[in-house]
Amino acid sequence: MEADPREAGPELFPHAPPQLLERLLQSFADTAGVPPEITDTVGRLTGVPARTFAEWARDHAGDFGARA
Repeated sequence: MEADPREAGPELFPHAPPQLLERLLQSFADTAGVPPEITDTVGRLTGVPARTFAEWARDHAGDFGARA
């Protein structure tokens, strides 16, 4: 579940100038609930299709001391 960007505040980005923080939070609000654009860029650039985070995490579980 996504967090409501209006509930976010300076405590999440303590080093951001107020003007930048306001625009950043507005960008988050503008994109909340909007499906992401899916492209084939990774596959075109690397010759290997992109993986989901779950696939990447499963493939690299051993790197973090976890069992796959």
